[in-house]
Amino acid sequence: MTDERGRLLHRNRSTLLSPTELRLASALVQQFGEVVSSEALMAAAWPHTTPSAGALRVNLTRLRKTIEPLGLEIWAVRAYGYVLQDQRGAAAASTS
Repeated sequence: MTDERGRLLHRNRSTLLSPTELRLASALVQQFGEVVSSEALMAAAWPHTTPSAGALRVNLTRLRKTIEPLGLEIWAVRAYGYVLQDQRGAAAASTS
């Protein structure tokens, strides 16, 4: 979950996010474990402009590095979007 101070909270840990990272994380948290389209993420992160796909990738790379210590990860789903999930859940899914 995200809070009003710009932090992402998970498993009793938190990390401070930039405003753009916070908007991306909020969109992903709302659909935790489900794929969120690239278009929806761009609209959430940059509501008044249209960024390039490269801007989205760069900001998601930064967000991935920031949330990894919380036990979260973001996976790309080719030609559709991205999914936020718990690292433990991803490990269990990959071994079954």
